Amino acid sequence: MGRFIRMADRIASSTLRAVLGATALAAVVACAVGALAGPLPAGVWVGPQANMTVYPDSASVELGCAVGRVPSAIVAGGDGTFTVPGLYAIAAGPVPVTGPRWQDASFQGTRSGDDLTLTIVLSTSGAAIGPFQLHRGTIGQFPLCL
Repeated sequence: MGRFIRMADRIASSTLRAVLGATALAAVVACAVGALAGPLPAGVWVGPQANMTVYPDSASVELGCAVGRVPSAIVAGGDGTFTVPGLYAIAAGPVPVTGPRWQDASFQGTRSGDDLTLTIVLSTSGAAIGPFQLHRGTIGQFPLCL
C-alpha cells in the first residue's frame, strides 16, 4: 500500500509540474503578444518619407507633400494593428487663405516593437497613400513640397 501511495504522489507531482510549466509558458506568450496592445508609445516615429508624432491623445503626420491629423489616441490591438479615423490634406502649391482642404481618412498600421507600417486611406475615394515604414526614436529628414 505504501508503495502505491508513493507512486501516486510522484504522478501527482509530475502532473503538477507539467500544469505549472504550461501555465507559465502561456503567461509568457500572452505577455509577449499583449505587449503590442494598447496606446502607441508617445514620441516621434520616423521614416524616409514620413514623420509621425504621437501624443497620448492624438497624432500628427508629416509627409513630403501632405499632412495628417489623428484627433484621438492610437490604440493597437493584441496583434499590433490599428485603424483610426483622422484627416489628410495635400500641402503642395498655394494653400487657400482658409487653410488646407482636409479630407476624412483612415490611418491604418501595424506595430512591431519600435517599427511601424502606416497607410493612409482616403474615405471618399478609397485611395491608399503609403505604406510608410517608420521607426520610433529618430528624426527623419526628407524634402518638403513648396
